[in-house]
Amino acid sequence: MDLDVDNLVLNVFKSGEGDSDGDGLADLWEKKFDLSIDDDGSVDPKNGPDGDPDGDGLTNLQEITLGTSPVDDDSDNDGAKDGVEDGGGTFVSLSKTGTSPINPDTDDDGLLDGAENPLLDFVDADQPGTDPNNPDSDGDGFKDGIEIAAGSDPTSGDVVTVGGDGVIANFDLTGEKYAEEALRNAPIVGLQAQEGDSDRNFYQLLETVGSAGNYISFESSEDYTGWESFSFQMDYLSTEMQADGFGINFLDTEVHGASGAVQVLSEEENALLDNSFGVGFKTFQSTEASITWNGIDVSGRIPFTLTNDKWASIGIDVDRDPITKTALVDVTVYDAPDRQGLAEEVYTDFEVEGMTLEDFRVQLEGRTGGASMNFSIDNLKLIVDGSGGGNSGIVINSVTREVVNGSVSVTITWNSREGQTYSVLASEDLALGDLTLWDELDDGVQAAVGADVTSFTESGLPLDTKTRFYIVRIPE
Repeated sequence: MDLDVDNLVLNVFKSGEGDSDGDGLADLWEKKFDLSIDDDGSVDPKNGPDGDPDGDGLTNLQEITLGTSPVDDDSDNDGAKDGVEDGGGTFVSLSKTGTSPINPDTDDDGLLDGAENPLLDFVDADQPGTDPNNPDSDGDGFKDGIEIAAGSDPTSGDVVTVGGDGVIANFDLTGEKYAEEALRNAPIVGLQAQEGDSDRNFYQLLETVGSAGNYISFESSEDYTGWESFSFQMDYLSTEMQADGFGINFLDTEVHGASGAVQVLSEEENALLDNSFGVGFKTFQSTEASITWNGIDVSGRIPFTLTNDKWASIGIDVDRDPITKTALVDVTVYDAPDRQGLAEEVYTDFEVEGMTLEDFRVQLEGRTGGASMNFSIDNLKLIVDGSGGGNSGIVINSVTREVVNGSVSVTITWNSREGQTYSVLASEDLALGDLTLWDELDDGVQAAVGADVTSFTESGLPLDTKTRFYIVRIPE
């Protein structure tokens, strides 16, 4: 025989719970939602099993079966009407979302079901572009809600980072603002497409064309007045190196303005600019570095190794006493990008007295003399800590969540400096702008020794914890 069945419904009533009008809707349920217990829908259709008083597309009989409200078209207040949340577990369309009508966050990713629409592009928490049935839409190991809270795109699969990650320029057509100017009629080489082992686009500052010079200056986007420490790094590629070198300057914006190249003819590799802190890298005859302040070489020349024919990196770290303005400078070169590989310390805690530089911006310059060199740069980053730059330079670059012994543990990791102490705060409400209302989890977290990142774990959170915000700062 053939037997087809469909739409099986089982109504179970508690003892003493009647159905006076025999419409399949319990009296207590009808009373709860102000529906008539004496009308099976023959008088007013909204009271019967096929009625839909809230207009959400579900009948009263379906609502009582699902546990939803017949007088509220969005029982779980997630922004999606009950009738479109079919509970199938797969998003098909806006009229069949696959989500639960009684759980506002079906996939437990910290985002309301009604906000998640994988048919749209990611914009923000109100339009995340994510799948409401998948807590990790891009499969990168981080829940969608955590990614958005961390300032990342939950649909891209990119590493989770907080906004303000310190990137000045990666030259990948992401809107960096810079102005460059060639000297001595030399052409500006400029932006180059990915080639060799570059990680996409890069900027070529110098090329083998004889006597030439070039500047690239980045617009100021932050106010770093009152800074106490900063860390700068960039990747570079040097080929056919013969002469003359390059310099990195941190220009006083009060004197030099918020943008525009500042020229010092024939001194590009020495970084000798007034109202500027700089590090010069000379390559003619020997490779030597120097530290400059306010147009004066304050360090003298020290040899260093400039890696050639492959991408490498340079780091400049400065700590400054906010009262005396005495600064300690570290200059390190690495034989791999992103401060990786073999590290060579060129300067360690070199003291510069009275570094009165306040708000600043970054400029690079280079020149080639009678002989020449190719020199390219990429992935410039600047992290600033202190009163003016605030703690915005501290970057929480990863957030991980795991269940341990019946509770939730969250581990955050941020960029750090060895010897620095950090304070970690947390809140369930990002609207608490007064940090005194946040929970101070620890005000004595010591930076990891020998590493440029530090981690902290908050344990014992309830299993139903869906949203948690963290701030890392230097204790006052």
